[in-house]
Amino acid sequence: MLRFVQSCLNSGAVQGVFGNRWNARLQIGVRSLMIAAAVAFTQSAEHALAVILPLVINTTTSTPLLVDDFESPAAPGNPVAATGSWSLSESGGGTIDNSTAQAFEGSQSVRVVRAGGGFSRLDGNFATQTPGNVLHAQFMVYVTSPLGEFLPNILLFGPGDTSPLSMTPADAPGGGTGVDSIRLAVGNFSSFNFSTTLFSAFQTNEWQKWEMIHTVGSNTATFVIDGISDTFTNVATTSFDHLAFVGGANGSQEYFIDAAVFVEPPALPVPEPSALALATLGLVGLGLKARRGQRTTEHA
Repeated sequence: MLRFVQSCLNSGAVQGVFGNRWNARLQIGVRSLMIAAAVAFTQSAEHALAVILPLVINTTTSTPLLVDDFESPAAPGNPVAATGSWSLSESGGGTIDNSTAQAFEGSQSVRVVRAGGGFSRLDGNFATQTPGNVLHAQFMVYVTSPLGEFLPNILLFGPGDTSPLSMTPADAPGGGTGVDSIRLAVGNFSSFNFSTTLFSAFQTNEWQKWEMIHTVGSNTATFVIDGISDTFTNVATTSFDHLAFVGGANGSQEYFIDAAVFVEPPALPVPEPSALALATLGLVGLGLKARRGQRTTEHA
């Protein structure tokens, strides 16, 4: 509406009524109103609501299975999840701890460290999920450089570490030396898929969203890194009951885990038509009054 008023002020008819001088002042007033509206829009956008996403959710029933923001209480040491539970194991210098060095949301994240032959593992446990249920695991990952093989290693497991779905950087057979793909393990590690598509999206020293999407008991699974996905067949799963973040005994390196968030779009304030109309009429009234005063002075 303000743009409409401004276009009217630019018309020859309005300029004839008010004159160029007062028409310019009215245009300044209208532009001020437009700036105020833009500021209100920006302030509203700054108050967008960020919602912590479940680390694992059953999308068939819309049931969160594992939820933690890794803030309070602290996850490692005495791990407590808002939904589900944590267990951890450390050996040979491998550690799992809190870190304020990196955080995607809040003030801290979980750091998974492997040191030489050390091993570390953080398991998020949830109710056993049976065939037909669709699981969606989603979390933020920050991998420090230089890139090493098999770290991070992130897995969805069935009871007793059976039927895994695994995502980890690896050197594909025949691919030369060095990490060149994301290895996806299925069937108790009896077979492997290597994805260069996912590896093309993989970066070190920045937060990235990793996802696993799978219908329990089906033969396909979809893996995602920052919106880039790859789907594989010949997947053999029967049930799932925990998500594992592993730092395997293969060199020294660390990575960070944090919860993903969904930023809910803010409700944009819509100016009342009556308020805009009154403001516009006020500007026009001021212009008419000023114009009438100018004519009186000219005829005195």
